[in-house]
Amino acid sequence: MEDDKIVDLISKSNLHIEVREKLKQTLDTATPLYVYNLLQTKESIDLLFATLDGAESQLLEKESNLSIKMLFHIAERDSTLLQNLVLFCAESFSMFMYNDDPVLRKNLFLKSDVYATYLENDAQLREIVFQHLMIEDEQWVHFLHIPLFIFCYASVICFNSDGEELKAFYPDIWGDNFNKLKQVLQHTSKKQPSVFYADFGFYHFKNYEWEGCMYRMFEELNPYHFNQTYVAPAIQRFLDKIGYEDDTTKVLNHVSISRLQFEYEESGIHDSSINELSDELCIIEHLGISEIWCDVFPPQLTKRKLIELKKGEIAQQHGDKWAVFIYKITDVELLKEFGVYDTAIKFLRRVEKIHTRFINGDYSQIKDFS
Repeated sequence: MEDDKIVDLISKSNLHIEVREKLKQTLDTATPLYVYNLLQTKESIDLLFATLDGAESQLLEKESNLSIKMLFHIAERDSTLLQNLVLFCAESFSMFMYNDDPVLRKNLFLKSDVYATYLENDAQLREIVFQHLMIEDEQWVHFLHIPLFIFCYASVICFNSDGEELKAFYPDIWGDNFNKLKQVLQHTSKKQPSVFYADFGFYHFKNYEWEGCMYRMFEELNPYHFNQTYVAPAIQRFLDKIGYEDDTTKVLNHVSISRLQFEYEESGIHDSSINELSDELCIIEHLGISEIWCDVFPPQLTKRKLIELKKGEIAQQHGDKWAVFIYKITDVELLKEFGVYDTAIKFLRRVEKIHTRFINGDYSQIKDFS
């Protein structure tokens, strides 16, 4: 949907005025992302507005709280129905969580244990599931509102596992993955990155939004255990990779490891930024610790400068585009000219700040601290 149509829907809604203003602000800034995503389709907007009817704006501040309120609305405020709905969503999500899209063959779904256990003999639950959480056609069932399924999946695991079981289970959920590629376009009003997966790489989650939502849900539902046993070790691995020498060495290692490069138009105007995302960098971004290379604003380059960089094997021309391989630069002053050095320092300081908090034994929710 176009932004102006969404703004019109918000303005004409019966929601509290503070809620309406927060939704408009979210639409403008894409923050928080989980609310922004709910404003992108008519189905999710209808569900969001119904959930927020009569609610204060604080409900928007925590993703897990908003999720349970949405599920409670779908379950028609019936606690028994809600319990069965949560179990159904948790188990059905495991059927497609590592797929590219939330789609299953209809005949396989109707023959599944999940369908037999929860929907086959429960007409009320079946009705609300197909009314709110699924679309079916002759061959396929399409699942809707995936963050609700992820919330249910994380909730069932968190509240039915002890600490040792969870510690062993976390790596199984996300696994070890090949690096992803992130691109941030310069000339968009909202700097929303696009994330790409290598054809030859191995990945658990193939949907970046689902992967991030799963991280956030576990961190909200069980912050102390999750941060201590999974997030803190990941941050430690990242800091080990960039080293513990002076800032210059850290920046050079960070730029090199992330393989940062800038794309320029033939006129010398910056077009986009591209970098690789390791599992550790994904965690740092998903949990809002810091964004990598989203707030760097490279200068416009002259044709002479581009040719000079090409001679130094730092730039390469492809048709009407230029690629500048920032990760090959070892001259700190040149990194500063590109705005990379200061951006990297800001990123590293945020990561180090959380690392220090963890070392001091504070594993509370990251969002409450940053």
